[in-house]
Amino acid sequence: MCFKHVSEDGDGGFPGKVEARVYYSVEKAEEGEEGVRLEWEYEVQLVGEEVEETVVNVTNHGYVKLDLFNNLREKRTLLPTIKHIKNNPKLINKSLVSGT
Repeated sequence: MCFKHVSEDGDGGFPGKVEARVYYSVEKAEEGEEGVRLEWEYEVQLVGEEVEETVVNVTNHGYVKLDLFNNLREKRTLLPTIKHIKNNPKLINKSLVSGT
């Protein structure tokens, strides 16, 4: 599935026409794994013959309905990324997490 958004030149005060797409796919899990895999990929392109550079910040605020699973402690989530912040249990506000 593909969603597309076009930001015209001057939109939000930023120069340049930008076309952004996000592709979602659901694939079978690899051998030895259960369930399915939800993957998404971003694509951003400056559009036009005389393109003025602009700032683009692509992010995702997607949510997955986790109560579909019987036991979340047995589930694994993999988020492939170039950079990440290491988990530090001292920084997790457990009052916001139920069942802790």
